[in-house]
Amino acid sequence: MLDRMLKQSEAPPGQYAVSSGFFRTPDGIAAAVAGPVVPFSEGFALPEGQKRILVIAKHLTDAMVNELGAEFVIANLKLAEPGSPAEQSVILADPAGGAVSKLIWSTRTRGSDALATISPAVTTMLILLTLIMMGVVVTAWANLRATMRSQKEAEHAATHDFLTGLPNRASLLATPLSDDKTLRMQPDVCVVFLDLDGFKDVNDTHGHFAGDRALLGCTAGFSHIAAGNGLLARVGGDEFAFLTTGPDAQRTGRKVAEQFIEFLKEPLKTPKGDLRLGTSVGIASGCSKDTTIHELLRRSDIAMYEAKKLGGNRIAYYDANIDAKMQERASLTHHLREALAAEEITVAYQLIVDSATHQPKGVEALARWTMFDGRVIRPDVFISLAEEGGLIETLGAYVLRRACVDALAWPDFILSVNVSPVQFKNPRFDEMVGQVLAEIGFPASQLELEITERHLMVEPDIALAAMWRLKERGVTIALDDFGTGYSSIGYLRTFPFDRLKLDRSICADITSNTNVQQLVQGTIAIARSMGLKVTAEGIEDEFQAKFLRLAGCEFLQGFYFNRPMPADEIRPKVLEGA
Repeated sequence: MLDRMLKQSEAPPGQYAVSSGFFRTPDGIAAAVAGPVVPFSEGFALPEGQKRILVIAKHLTDAMVNELGAEFVIANLKLAEPGSPAEQSVILADPAGGAVSKLIWSTRTRGSDALATISPAVTTMLILLTLIMMGVVVTAWANLRATMRSQKEAEHAATHDFLTGLPNRASLLATPLSDDKTLRMQPDVCVVFLDLDGFKDVNDTHGHFAGDRALLGCTAGFSHIAAGNGLLARVGGDEFAFLTTGPDAQRTGRKVAEQFIEFLKEPLKTPKGDLRLGTSVGIASGCSKDTTIHELLRRSDIAMYEAKKLGGNRIAYYDANIDAKMQERASLTHHLREALAAEEITVAYQLIVDSATHQPKGVEALARWTMFDGRVIRPDVFISLAEEGGLIETLGAYVLRRACVDALAWPDFILSVNVSPVQFKNPRFDEMVGQVLAEIGFPASQLELEITERHLMVEPDIALAAMWRLKERGVTIALDDFGTGYSSIGYLRTFPFDRLKLDRSICADITSNTNVQQLVQGTIAIARSMGLKVTAEGIEDEFQAKFLRLAGCEFLQGFYFNRPMPADEIRPKVLEGA
């Protein structure tokens, strides 16, 4: 084969002939080319019979073929035997034209060359997109879990109390009742409503942190008692409710309520020291057939207020009469609010006379309310309604203003006006009094405010500060209803009173009770020794008036002298005394 290539490369002088081809070698297929060496010199003669021929050969390896396929973008380019099947091929022939081998490759579809060119970049891009999508999926899953967790937390917050972790009112009301028809003819649902007695004092005296600790202590104790018996919930600031169902609901409710009260007989341990609380408990039960938890909660709340009225730290059971009274009070409160807005509350006046001469020296202003239908509502009723309904400050300010306007025409007369404990707790109460006096032009020295021991027992420090602020404005202060409740001579030493008013109940007994007579004489003597003026209320006969005068009482007040009357009727008596 090489000889043939050399012969084909021979040519006349001045011409060139090149021969090429493929042939097999022990090391594989080789490509070879042969031709005369040029340039050459005609002056240089070669030895006889010799030729100058250059032969170049190179083996075709698989690596070389693969490299060519990648460079020219030819798919699956490789060497094969001449008879091998192939989609595309080209014969590698020797110089004689015989097939030595062939190159084969795969057919490409339309655009496959371009695809092959950009496939590395596309592959890289696909990998990046896959990673991005995986990141998106992971992030979305994490966000979904976070959303689900937030939703659960929101649902828990909506149905549970933040401080104690107990179910709240909404959760209690959503509790399903039994659908067992065998229980429908007997009470199978019981709600126990608790209100902590004295909790407000804990907050006011020791601060809200101590109040929170007290609530947590109550929660721990109540939860232990309620465990396994029913559902305990916190339904208000210092209010809890316990729900139990089943044929023994009433008995279970009563037993748990008794244990709640017993638990609070021991002081609660807090960082501020031992705290003593009580609880007023109301119980209501009914059949799940014809009642709802919402209604039982309302009824037990009403019963709880009845327990609180009876002194607290006890159990009261709901009955329809209590409900009717509550509804009546709610209706009266509504009408009272309307009456205040329309200035339909009137002020009556009762004379305060000199015990020796019976000459008028002052008047006490007394609020009166006659409803649109002619009913006269007792002062103790509508004043308590005003205190419970948040109307007492409005009522008190109205009575003070009305009385000052009326008494402005009565020079040198003392005007006594009663003050509610709720008013007295307002740190700006003295400012309100000063503003009324300034607007009307009424002399502060003629105004006397009457307070009871209730003002002093709950928050004595606040009461003392309020009294001094009033006295700095020139207002005098009287201790009213002395001789009832927990009246103590100690109050007279601690607080800056100007007058002591003996309650009508103690004055009524001096007619027939010598012990009371001695008590009254001693009280008057102590008050006068401390520089206090003394007024006796509820005088109804001559004996009482004479006894009190002889005992040293300076002023008297009661039906014996006159009944409370409107300003236009009392004016002639006042002017007569003046």
